[in-house]
Amino acid sequence: MWTVLDRRREATLRSDGSRRKLRISQNIAVSCVSASLAHVPHHPLYTLKTQMMFHGKRFRLRNFLTMAWESRGTFLMRGVMVRSIGIAPEKALKMVAWDGGMYFANYAYPQCPKGLQWAFGGALAGAATTIIGCPSERTMVLAQVRGETFWEIVRSRGVRALYNGAMATLYRDISFNCCLFVTRAFVMKKYEDRTGAEPGPYRKIWYGLPSSILAGVVACPFDVVKTRIQGVTEGGEVRPLLRMYQIARTEGIRQLYKGLLPRLIAVPLYMSVFITVNEELQKYILGRRIVS
Repeated sequence: MWTVLDRRREATLRSDGSRRKLRISQNIAVSCVSASLAHVPHHPLYTLKTQMMFHGKRFRLRNFLTMAWESRGTFLMRGVMVRSIGIAPEKALKMVAWDGGMYFANYAYPQCPKGLQWAFGGALAGAATTIIGCPSERTMVLAQVRGETFWEIVRSRGVRALYNGAMATLYRDISFNCCLFVTRAFVMKKYEDRTGAEPGPYRKIWYGLPSSILAGVVACPFDVVKTRIQGVTEGGEVRPLLRMYQIARTEGIRQLYKGLLPRLIAVPLYMSVFITVNEELQKYILGRRIVS
């Protein structure tokens, strides 16, 4: 993550455009591998989260466990293939957007406060995430809730149906990534200022958890709205804030945080591990100096 730029690397990138393009392609490749490997073990928790968020008050843990037992675990892994494939370019685009946003902010507005630069990079990362994340999550939600496959969705409702809930996904991703990257960069910078050294990988994972937890709590209401919209086969596309108001009014505010527990178990650890693995792979394999 770029919160402080390596000046020697900047000079190299400016003088060798082809090398810069190569670094971007390497960044994408590393991010894809990191994202796919980190997602698979956490997928059952995503299935639980989806069921809780979609069904709301109707959700029963006993029924969920019964379905998982009777299916010999296959129910828990519904949608894992399409999500593992979709999450790779999604997270790669996120990290490229974050790097690009910080690169632009440091050059175009060098006097701008670091907090605003981090927020800009986080918002850009969130918007980039939605482009690929929305169709893969739409497919995952319909697989988890209704057992539909990607090809069934495309054949029956067209490619456009994959972007149902795009606005709610955008709200969730921007709020989540802004909160995540700003707080994580702040914590890492404080550590560097205090010790004069970059934290190791285990410290990065540990220090990244509070940032991921806070981001998960902030974005949870939008995640509930997104899941409700994406779990409906026909229609259901309404303004996210209006849908949030309807849920709070008819079911109670607590339902906007339904599924928060599995989300806080799966998402913070996943994101903290993913970003750290991404940084370490780039630093050691690609020889890229990452300063958080």
